[in-house]
Parts: sequence; C-alpha cells; structure tokens
Amino acid sequence: MDIVIRHEQNLRTGVFYVNHECDRMAFLSYFENPEGILLLNHTYVSPELRGQNVGSKLVEAAVFFARKNQFKIVPVCPYVVKWFEKNKDSKDVIFV
Repeated sequence: MDIVIRHEQNLRTGVFYVNHECDRMAFLSYFENPEGILLLNHTYVSPELRGQNVGSKLVEAAVFFARKNQFKIVPVCPYVVKWFEKNKDSKDVIFV
C-alpha cells in the first residue's frame, strides 16, 4: 500500500491522515489556537500500518505545514513528544 498523507482543516482543527478504501488507517489531529500555534494532540496508526514509519510521516507532514505557514507547534501527544526528542533538526517549529 502506498502511503499518501492527506490534510484536512476546519476552522480551528485539522488532521493529517492516511486513507485506504475509505477507511482512515492513520491520523494525527491538531487544534490551532488564535495565535497560530498547532497543538498536536493525538496520533493513531492502525495495526496494519505499524512498523512502516507512518506515525513519523504524519508528524513530518505537520512540521512541513507549520514551516510553510509560519506556525509553531506544541507537542501534546506522547508519540509526537518522543518524535521531537529524536528529531532535533525540527525543533525550530516548537513553541517555547
């Protein structure tokens, strides 16, 4: 299965996700506060996709989106917190 990360955004919430046959197989959800800070609050990867770096690809998509739109990120989800600890080259998007 090809891993294609998609993005859906509403007024103050959004999600990066992977679909397969109309089923959401993996996602990273976020809330955007009025100051342009993205709170990455929940990550899910289905058992079928685990071990394929899908979670990492979801966070990378969020980092790319934040850089492109000059947003900052607050990692709330434990997976995202650990991801940023391992990927120090992406710390520029972290809200301090």
